[in-house]
Amino acid sequence: MKYLPLRGFSLIELLIATTLSLILSIGLFTIYLSNKRNYQFNEALARIQENGRTAVQRLQYDVRMANKITATPDNTTLFIQEADPNSASVTTVEKNKITVDGYTDFKVEDILQINNCAASEIIQVKNIVNHKGSQTITVTVPVLKNLKSYIAGHN
Repeated sequence: MKYLPLRGFSLIELLIATTLSLILSIGLFTIYLSNKRNYQFNEALARIQENGRTAVQRLQYDVRMANKITATPDNTTLFIQEADPNSASVTTVEKNKITVDGYTDFKVEDILQINNCAASEIIQVKNIVNHKGSQTITVTVPVLKNLKSYIAGHN
């Protein structure tokens, strides 16, 4: 019986094959990470675009539903306006209290935006006290300093 010599891979051949496999694996992993980053970036961009579209649609709806959008020519009158004929002129602002001429339909927990062409503030109604010909509205956060100074400078 004749024995055939066993022929296998040499140590050098195994090292070369392992090195080539490692280089190939690193390349594939790099491509995977790059594709993953691109996917995450595109997903974030899509979310930003969708949020932008939603915001624009909401603004379009609010503008269409507004009864009247006005500003005084000299920007000295600050209005609180809803999507109905009621609006009230702000007469004084102190810390977290706003006094308005006339009466409003605002309720506790309502979210309001007071603004003019120079400043804007979003506030939440905490309490409303009716006076003769006016209302004092207490809000949850102090009104912005620049809005207070703007009103003070134009009264």
